[in-house]
Amino acid sequence: MTLAYYALYRSNVTDPELAGIVVLETQNSDALLWDHSQKAWVYEPETAHRILFNRKNLERIRPMDRSEAEQVTRGVTGGEALPDEETIRWLFRWKGEPPGLDPI
Repeated sequence: MTLAYYALYRSNVTDPELAGIVVLETQNSDALLWDHSQKAWVYEPETAHRILFNRKNLERIRPMDRSEAEQVTRGVTGGEALPDEETIRWLFRWKGEPPGLDPI
């Protein structure tokens, strides 16, 4: 399982502030992103794909490595950390809805 991290900007990658973070599993297209309205990490592959694979958004998206994603995430989320890779893989395994827990 290979995870890729993407920074999302409001208008283009030269913006000083990030608008969002997406984590994509590159082999099966699972995706996790920060939902500002829910103030939570959500399993939303459809939404992530619409953002990442829309040619109109190319100037708004920048790939980054895990360490950079960890550094910038709290600014996007208002203090919430990027989930560790074990947690991300666990959420992907259950497609965001682990048995016995409320959906994320």
